[in-house]
Amino acid sequence: MDSREILLARFSHLYASLDESSLTLLPEVYHREIHFIDPVGEHRGLSALDTYFRKLLGNLNSCCFILTEVQHTTHQEASICW
Repeated sequence: MDSREILLARFSHLYASLDESSLTLLPEVYHREIHFIDPVGEHRGLSALDTYFRKLLGNLNSCCFILTEVQHTTHQEASICW
């Protein structure tokens, strides 16, 4: 497995088992200066992303992402559908 495949496997694992305890894995899949955008808002930096996820997960009984497709588009980009 090359480094790109390892990163995608870590990313997939993080979201497949997302809960507060798995947030320790964020630095393994996101850069410390991440600019994360979703329909709710924008979050800059790993610390802000961690805080955002903790708030979201703190209000949930459970969370489940089913990853349906992973596409390797280039050496530095990939697309993951859920």
